[in-house]
Amino acid sequence: MLPPLSQVRAISDRFTRLALATKGGGASGGGFNAAGPRLELSANMHGCLKVAIGTDAMRVRTVWTGLANPELDPEQVDGGARAVSDHPSTRMKALGGPDGRSDEGWATVRIDGRDWGRVLSVGRLGGRVIACFCHEHALILYVYLPGADDGGEESVLTVRVCPEWRSKLQLTVNSTTLAPTVLEHDTSHEGVGLSL
Repeated sequence: MLPPLSQVRAISDRFTRLALATKGGGASGGGFNAAGPRLELSANMHGCLKVAIGTDAMRVRTVWTGLANPELDPEQVDGGARAVSDHPSTRMKALGGPDGRSDEGWATVRIDGRDWGRVLSVGRLGGRVIACFCHEHALILYVYLPGADDGGEESVLTVRVCPEWRSKLQLTVNSTTLAPTVLEHDTSHEGVGLSL
């Protein structure tokens, strides 16, 4: 399991404030955009999450390891075991390692630090959170909210963050049963999915 989103938010907010305090001159790494400092969020297929930020004056990061990241089920993927072996997530898992020290095999998204802090406020809603990183393209959070009744239903809040959208977030709320779901995705972007 990942740390609670409130913990991720506290670290992200601290990094954002640190970058704002050292703002001066150009930036490197996550850097700055017109809106403010950009956090670098990364995940790998070994269950690691990294939050980092860098400027000319400093570069800091935090890495969590040992997070839940289930294997693809060949019965849920068109093409079975062969398709799983050719899948981008399988290729990404061949890179890097479970200790999070290697620079290889990470899917990374850069987002305005203040916007990311607002996104993480969904952690107050409770429930499971699953993140899907599409390398250098987007981050999608699926927040499974506990059902209000005993009928076995739960709601899913979907938050899509895409840097090209310039801080516009897309939110979708669906009521769904507890049956497992296979998420379709665009394989033109290598990505990583993590259970948060």
